[in-house]
Amino acid sequence: MEKFDVKKVKSILEIYDQQGEFVFPEEMELDEKQKEFLSGYLCAQMYEAAELEEGKEEEIRQQILQVRSKYCEEILKLLFNEGELYHGDLAQKMKLSPSGLNSIIKKMQEGDTPIINMMQIGKYKIYTLPDEVRKYMEKKAHPKQRQVVDSPKNSRNLLLCLQRFVEKADYNWKEIMNRLLLGDEEEISDDIRNCFRDLMTQVQWAEENDEDSFAEIKKALKNDVLIYLLEEYLDEIRECELIREEILSRKNGKRLLRHFVLQ
Repeated sequence: MEKFDVKKVKSILEIYDQQGEFVFPEEMELDEKQKEFLSGYLCAQMYEAAELEEGKEEEIRQQILQVRSKYCEEILKLLFNEGELYHGDLAQKMKLSPSGLNSIIKKMQEGDTPIINMMQIGKYKIYTLPDEVRKYMEKKAHPKQRQVVDSPKNSRNLLLCLQRFVEKADYNWKEIMNRLLLGDEEEISDDIRNCFRDLMTQVQWAEENDEDSFAEIKKALKNDVLIYLLEEYLDEIRECELIREEILSRKNGKRLLRHFVLQ
C-alpha cells in the first residue's frame, strides 16, 4: 500500500478550504457526494499545476545563479520592462561593450532552461524573454501579499511592521503611506513598498481577527486622513479578493470539470 504524502494532502485540503464551493455546470446533475469528489479532484489538479509552476521558477532561479554575473538580473529587468531590445541598445543601456554582452548572453542561453531568447535578423540580434521567465520577473516585480499562514499575527508583529516601515520611509513616512494607500508607487523604493505590503498584511489580519490591535494601529497613525484611506484600502482588498475568488472558482471549476467529463 502506497504511503500518503502528508504534506501534499494538507496542501490540497488547504486549497479545498480556500476555494469554498465550486460552480458546477448546470447540465451536470450531481449529488452531494459527487460534488465533494469532483471538488477534491479539482483541488488536487490545482495543486499539481502550482507544484509544476514552482518547479519551473526554481529552474529559472538556478539558471540565473549559474550565469554568475551581476549583470544577469539587470538584463532580465530591462527586457521585462522594454519587451525587446537590439544587441547594441542593450549593451548601451547596460554600459557594456558588445563583445562583453555577448559572453553574458551566451551563459544565459546555456543549460536546460535558457533564460533569454535571441532572434537574428540579418546582422542584427534582438533579445526577448521566454514566457516562463517573463512570468518569473512579473512575480518579482509585483510580489503577492503574504498569506496569513506565513507568519504569526499579533499586535507586537503589527507594531514592528509599522516601525520597519517608518524607519525605511524616514521623516516623511506619512506622506509616503498616503501615496501607497492611494496606489501611487512611482519613485518609491522596493524596500519601502515591501515593508508597506508586510504592514498591510498584518493590518488586514488584525482588522478581521483582533479589534484591539486594529485600534492600536489607528491610534499609532494619529492622522484622520490616513485612517480613512487605510479603511478604504482594506475595503478594496476585500472586494478584490471576493472577485478573484469568484473568477477562480468559475474559471478553474468549469474548465477542469469539462475536461474531466470529456475524459
